[in-house]
Amino acid sequence: MENHELLLKETSEIVKEFYHQRNNNGELFNLYSLLGLEHRENETHSVLLADLLSPKGSHGQKDKFLQLFFETLGIKVENTEFAKVSREYYIGKIDEDYTKGGRIDILIEIGDKKWLIENKLYAKDQENQLERYHQKFPNATILYLTLDGKEYHNEIGFDVKKISYEETILKWLEKILDEIRDKEYLSNSIKQYYNLIKNVTFKGFTQEMENKISTTIKSTKDNLESAFQIYNNYENAVRKLLLENISELEVNLQEFGLKRIDNDNLSEYNCYFYTEDLALNNICIGLEFDNNLKNPFVGISLYDNSKDIDENLRKIIEENYRDFGSTRDWITFKSLPYFSSIYNLQDGITLYDRTFLENIENDFKDYSNALFTMIK
Repeated sequence: MENHELLLKETSEIVKEFYHQRNNNGELFNLYSLLGLEHRENETHSVLLADLLSPKGSHGQKDKFLQLFFETLGIKVENTEFAKVSREYYIGKIDEDYTKGGRIDILIEIGDKKWLIENKLYAKDQENQLERYHQKFPNATILYLTLDGKEYHNEIGFDVKKISYEETILKWLEKILDEIRDKEYLSNSIKQYYNLIKNVTFKGFTQEMENKISTTIKSTKDNLESAFQIYNNYENAVRKLLLENISELEVNLQEFGLKRIDNDNLSEYNCYFYTEDLALNNICIGLEFDNNLKNPFVGISLYDNSKDIDENLRKIIEENYRDFGSTRDWITFKSLPYFSSIYNLQDGITLYDRTFLENIENDFKDYSNALFTMIK
């Protein structure tokens, strides 16, 4: 057996042992995952975060959790007991130029001071999203919350504070859990959410497991070399796997009646599908990724970006998918989880697996059927 294969096998055994231990301890049991709520930004994460932040939250701890949140951010704030926390705060209909309007995920108000939290677990940024919020509340502090603390995609002329689930939220929840050690029911409930965040950010690995893998890699010169080569080729392997899935997706959707748009200017990873009726109405169904081939999203897009669609059809589509995002070119879109559910992967972690592909196929078919009804 080649040393590369041996190193992968040894590492895989360590990971399997880790999952086996967690499974025996019951750590893989998570209500949010079982109910399919782990990747839902608004219905799960924004709801929970807003409740924990609110002095009137169901946790019954008044403003203690909000104080700990500001403490985690390194911000000194007074009068937190008078804070008002709102979710999906409506600032008006988005205008044609995307300069005004929208919904703020979480708004914290204390007197004349405001903090806006834009929650981006997986979602694509909507057009001029933070700019619109800043236009409405120019003196507010904008907190841009992502899994790993990535930058907002636009260059902007105002300050935005990056925060992340893997650092900010986990540290905040640890402070909360330390504060409520004597409140068993509340502690156990929040610990479920804490474990969920550790899993979706891949912070669920124990120090013991990381030490074992590090020890295995550095044990011989050959292992170090193999680890280096695996690291260098990992991204290429993921890209090849993704292209294989996209090819399979193309075949499956063609059998369903959707054809892929053939355009040399399009990325081989980003793909758009149409029927003759959809093209006549200047709409298609698309799949896109960010530059790192993460954060995939699907939605209804313009077939020809130089033209718009019938205003009434756009309104109908937006009304039917009013809980999803929208931009000029994307009439509606929703994000897809990048990783498969960690709770079902006791043999390791996979990317772009069968479930991922089937979810995309189902979304495309659902969009196609819905659009067929709308344009008839």
